[in-house]
Amino acid sequence: MPDTNTSSLVPDIIAGTIVGEVSLYLSSEASVSVITETNCLIYFFSKYHFNTIDRESPEKAAELHTFIVQLLSEQLAKYSAMIKALMR
Repeated sequence: MPDTNTSSLVPDIIAGTIVGEVSLYLSSEASVSVITETNCLIYFFSKYHFNTIDRESPEKAAELHTFIVQLLSEQLAKYSAMIKALMR
């Protein structure tokens, strides 16, 4: 079980959830770990492959970047709303 002093638990991650995407852009270590309670199919997208798609398939890379920007924007809006609610 994760150390709850340094971890936060997200109880329900659904199919298609992406984690660790920020580390691809910041060239940093992923700041998340995932522990599953059931069998899952998990894909790992390395920094090497992330850079390769940029070089070799710019159109597909643009689609990927657009998708990730939308994802991060939605997360930012959600967390901003949560912060506003907590400040009331």
